[in-house]
Amino acid sequence: FLGVAPVDDVLGPFGSSTVFTFIGAFILAQAMLKHGVARRFAFRILSLPRAGRSTTGVILAFGGITCVL
Repeated sequence: FLGVAPVDDVLGPFGSSTVFTFIGAFILAQAMLKHGVARRFAFRILSLPRAGRSTTGVILAFGGITCVL
């Protein structure tokens, strides 16, 4: 357009695997929210004996499920 750089060089990084990984993660997250899977995960984790009783337990439980997902 302005002759500064070729279009392939400018737009090339937008086609990287990292960008598509983020797009896929956002699509999965939206699907989980739409169908209530995220709520089910949250309620199931909070119903665990050690997770729902303390703030530390909640943080560790959700950190653990984040690592798994």
